[in-house]
Amino acid sequence: MKRLLIKTTILSFVLLTIIISVNVIGDPARIFDDNYEAEMVSILKDNYNVTNISNYDDRAFQKKIIPNLPTSPDILVVGSSRTMLIGNNLSDDLSIYNNSVNRASIYDIIGIYQLYVDNKILPEKIILGIDPGGFNDNNQDNRWFSLRKEYNKFIGKNDQGNHLDLTKIKQLISITYFQESIRNLPKVINGEDRPIPTLVVNNLSNTILTDGSLKYDIRMDSVDNQTIVKKSLEAFNNEGFGLNSFTEISLERINDFQQLINHAKSQNIEIELYMSPFNPHIYQDLIDKYPIILEVEAMVKNIGETNNISTFGSYDPTTLNLSVDDFYDGWHLKTDIIMNIFKKQLDLKE
Repeated sequence: MKRLLIKTTILSFVLLTIIISVNVIGDPARIFDDNYEAEMVSILKDNYNVTNISNYDDRAFQKKIIPNLPTSPDILVVGSSRTMLIGNNLSDDLSIYNNSVNRASIYDIIGIYQLYVDNKILPEKIILGIDPGGFNDNNQDNRWFSLRKEYNKFIGKNDQGNHLDLTKIKQLISITYFQESIRNLPKVINGEDRPIPTLVVNNLSNTILTDGSLKYDIRMDSVDNQTIVKKSLEAFNNEGFGLNSFTEISLERINDFQQLINHAKSQNIEIELYMSPFNPHIYQDLIDKYPIILEVEAMVKNIGETNNISTFGSYDPTTLNLSVDDFYDGWHLKTDIIMNIFKKQLDLKE
C-alpha cells in the first residue's frame, strides 16, 4: 500500500510538472510571457510597424509604450477596440496617438490617462471613446487589473501593489489550457508566434502602426454581408458587449469619469466624447434587451453639456444613416466610415 502511494505521488508529480511546463512554454494566451509586449515596443521604437501579433495584454503594452513616446501628441485617442483604427491617417497636419484597448472600461481610460500624467506628456486634446458597458459594475471583465495601480493612483486609493493573479495560477494547471498549449507548441518551437517588424501597413495578420493605431488583416477589407450578419449575431448571443446584467449605471464610475474630466480641464486639455454605433442588424434587439444603453447615451450627452465639452457619434446607427455593410461585425465600423465621422467632427478635409 505504501509503495503504491509513493508511485502514485511520483506519477502525479511528473504529470503536474509536464502540464505546468507545457502551459508555460506553449502559452497561447501569453499569460506567462512577460517579454512579448516589450518586443512589440522595441519594434515600434525603431519606427517599424509590428505585425504577427495576437493574444497579448494590451494594457501591459500601454504601460510599456507610453513611457517610450518621444513627444506629446496633438490628439490622444483612448477607447475600446471600436476606436483603434484612428491614427495619423486622419490628418497630415496633426500628430495623433491611439492608446485604445479591447473592451475599455472607465478604469482603463483613467489608468491610461494616469500614465500620460506620470510621464508628463499630456496632449492638447483627448478624444474618449465611451462604450455603455464601461459604466456597468456587473461586467466581470477584469482585464483592467493590469492598470489597477494607475487607476488607484488617479482616484487617490491606496494600492499595496502585490495582487495575487488567480488567472495565472488556474491556467498554470489547467487541462483545457494544456490542450491549447499543446496545439500552440509547434509555432513556439518554430518561432512563428513572435512579433514581426514591417514597413508594410496591410498584412496577413493584424498590425499595430507606429502611431498606436490598429490595421486589421487584409482579409477584413473583403468581408461580405453574410459574414457581417453572422458575426453580429454571434456577438449579441455571446454577450460580447460588456452589457451582461447591466441594469443600473454605476454612480461610482460616473464620479471617476467626472474626476478625469476635471483633471484634464485643469491641465487645459480639450476633451471630446465619442459614442460608436452598433450594427443596425442587432441594434433594436440590443436596446430591447438592454434599454439602459439609451440612458447611458443620454447621460454622456448630459456630461458633455454640463462640462461644456463636445460629444459626437451615437450608439444608434440610424442617427448616422449607417447600414449593415458599414460594419466589420456587430460593433466595429469599417475604417473609411469611422474616419469620415472623425474627420467631420474635427473639421478636417476629406
